[in-house]
Amino acid sequence: LSSLDEREMAAHQIALQVAHFTFLPLVAVSEAASVLAGQAVGARREALVGRVAREALKTCFLYAALCTVVLVGFGGPIADAFTDDAPLRAIARNLLIVAALFQFLDAAQVVAHGVLRGAGDVRYAAKVAVAASWLAIPPLTWLLGVEAGLGALGGWIGICVELGVAGALLWRRFRSGAWQEVAARRRARAEAAAIAA
Repeated sequence: LSSLDEREMAAHQIALQVAHFTFLPLVAVSEAASVLAGQAVGARREALVGRVAREALKTCFLYAALCTVVLVGFGGPIADAFTDDAPLRAIARNLLIVAALFQFLDAAQVVAHGVLRGAGDVRYAAKVAVAASWLAIPPLTWLLGVEAGLGALGGWIGICVELGVAGALLWRRFRSGAWQEVAARRRARAEAAAIAA
């Protein structure tokens, strides 16, 4: 995005700051879900992990819905609070609409990531996060933002694709139950270490 004009970069920064602000509760719920999933695995109550995941996802989706109402309904006043440059405000308002979609995609991704981490399936979650980020965001930002002329909007579409792909892969892993084998191995190692100590 740095090769784009100043207004595109400024609008990106506005949307990014707003997204960072709205993102924090999603991270908090994800961290709580991670801890609760870890406790359930440690207590040999893997069935609770599914409930933790569902409740965390429901909470995050409700919050994302609230953010969508605010970002779409009040995108103009939010952008106005950052600048009095009319063309910049128009770009920022469009990015805030995409940021509303970002909230839902990120809610799904961050909950799945947190639950898998808590259950001990850290490597898979990390590999998906890194691969999806590098394979989606830079090429799509260049392709859509620069080549297709969408500017910062192209970069934000790239972020949404990354979150959608990562979320789908993480939830697929969770639903497959493959994390349970990893969780059992990690629990056995922790129990053996506790006995040895």
